[in-house]
Amino acid sequence: MNFAACLLIPIYNHWRSIRATVERLDQYALPILVIDDGSDETTRQVLATLTTDFPRLRLFRLPQNGGKGAAVKRGMREALAAGFTHALQIDADGQHDTNDVPRFLELGAANPSALICGRPIYDDSIPKSRLYGRYVTHFWVCVETLNVSVTDAMCGFRLYPLAASCALISRVQLPSRMDFDIEILVRLAWASLQFKVVDTRVIYPEDGVSHFDMLRDNLRISMMHTRLSCGMLLRLPLLLSRKMFGRPVLRDHWSRLAERGSVLGLKSVFACYRFFGERTARWLLYPIVGYFFLTGGNSARPHLIIYAGAPPEGRGCAGLARQFPAHAGLCRVGTGQTGGVARGPGQPSGGLPGPARVAQGDRFRARCGADRLPPWQPGNDSGAGRQ
Repeated sequence: MNFAACLLIPIYNHWRSIRATVERLDQYALPILVIDDGSDETTRQVLATLTTDFPRLRLFRLPQNGGKGAAVKRGMREALAAGFTHALQIDADGQHDTNDVPRFLELGAANPSALICGRPIYDDSIPKSRLYGRYVTHFWVCVETLNVSVTDAMCGFRLYPLAASCALISRVQLPSRMDFDIEILVRLAWASLQFKVVDTRVIYPEDGVSHFDMLRDNLRISMMHTRLSCGMLLRLPLLLSRKMFGRPVLRDHWSRLAERGSVLGLKSVFACYRFFGERTARWLLYPIVGYFFLTGGNSARPHLIIYAGAPPEGRGCAGLARQFPAHAGLCRVGTGQTGGVARGPGQPSGGLPGPARVAQGDRFRARCGADRLPPWQPGNDSGAGRQ
C-alpha cells in the first residue's frame, strides 16, 4: 500500500494560536488542510493571510459552524479526493506536541491499515473535571470494543487511514460535534482496524480557547455511549469470537502474505498424477486443499470470495467439496497437459492463448521437475478446457 499523508487541522475561532501551529508544522513539508468550521471574521482574515504565507496550506470553509466532527469529516473527504492515503489530525489550539508528527508518520507508514492514536501524557495544566471525564469515557470505550489498547478515545491527535475512515463516514451517520472522535474510534474497532499508540505530550494553554460545552457535550457523549453499548450487545458474539479465537484484524492484504507449502510438495502431487493417474491425484488433493483452507487464515479469503460468487447449486458443503478436485488442474499445468482443467457447467474456457499457455506450462514444469514428460502442444488437449 502506498503511503501519502497530509496534515488536517479543524479550526473554529482559534485565530490566536493557528499561525504558531502552522509554523511548527510547515517544517515537515507536508500539505496542510485547514477546515474552517464557520469561524468569525477575525479568524477568517488570519486564515486568508496564512494561505498566502504558506503555499502548502489548503483552506476549506464550511458555510456555518457544524462542529468538530463535521470539519474533520469534510477534511477527510477532501484529502481522499486529493489522492492522500492518510490524514494526521491535529488541533489548532496548540495542545498537541508537533514534535511527535514524525513518530506518527513513521508508525503509520509501517502499519498503513492501522489507526495510529495519540496517548496523552498530561501535565498539571489539565482541568481535573476533564481528566476524570476522560477516565469515564475510557471505561466505556473498553466495554464497547472489548479492547483496552486505546487509553484515551478523546485525543484528537491521530493518524487516520482514509480509505477505511471515509468508507465508514459514507456508510454510517457519525456525530458532528465533540463526540465524533470517540464514535469513529469505536466503529473502526468494530470494523477490525488495528490500533497503534504513540505517547505524546498534551497541554492546556492558559490562554487557550476550548469549545467543549460541559453540559451539552457531556449529554451528547452520554447518549452516544448508550447507543454504542447497545450496538456492542448486538455485535457481542462477533467481538467475543475475535477475543477467544484470536482472529487477526485487518492486517496485510492476502496478496502480500508469504506463500505456504514447498516445491517438494508440488513434486509429490505431480508424481502421484504421473504414475497413478488423475483420479488418485484428485483424491490426494482433498486433504491437502482442506488443510490449507482451514488453516490459511487470511490467505483463505480469495477462495471464500470465489466461492461466494458461485451459483446457488454450487454452494453448501457438497458444493464446496466439489470445488476441491478442480485444483487438480495444477497437475495438468505442471505436466504440460494444461487443457484438462475442470470448469463448471457453461463456464468459458478463458485463460491464455495456446502459445502463451505452452510457454507458461514449460516454465512451471521446469521449476517443479516435470520436464521429463513430453511438452503439451496445441491440439493435443481434451476435455472442458479445449481452446
